[in-house]
Amino acid sequence: MEQVLVFALGDTPYGLDVVQVQEIVESPSLYYIPQAPAFFRGAINFHSQVLPVLDLPRYLGLGARKRDRRVIVLASEAGAIALAVGTVGRILSVDPESLEPIQEEEGKTPFARTQLFHEEHPIFLLDATLLLASLDPFSNKTGGTDGA
Repeated sequence: MEQVLVFALGDTPYGLDVVQVQEIVESPSLYYIPQAPAFFRGAINFHSQVLPVLDLPRYLGLGARKRDRRVIVLASEAGAIALAVGTVGRILSVDPESLEPIQEEEGKTPFARTQLFHEEHPIFLLDATLLLASLDPFSNKTGGTDGA
């Protein structure tokens, strides 16, 4: 069995493999990042490391709805970034064989390659590596992990 952290972006459930999640941080203080694109909410001090906080719904063009007060910190193998999402949900145990590829017409985001069905509703699984690769052009504007 694998485990997936479920969260919402608007009304749509998404998930991340828990191996890609280092921690969920409760109500972190956000610090301004000079000259950062609008989809960065700021930066947090995470165990003495400065991490930019990506407003994932805004980055994906899903509007500026309310955000959960918690942020999802990706595991260091995935990258040094925190994600602001609409709502942080729960962890589900899933059978890897239940994952299905997303058909192009069903695709909600270019960063999801697979989906699973829970209670007859699709959960789109984000690929953190693809998401972070898309942010590469902005890394020099966020200060990277050495400081913001």
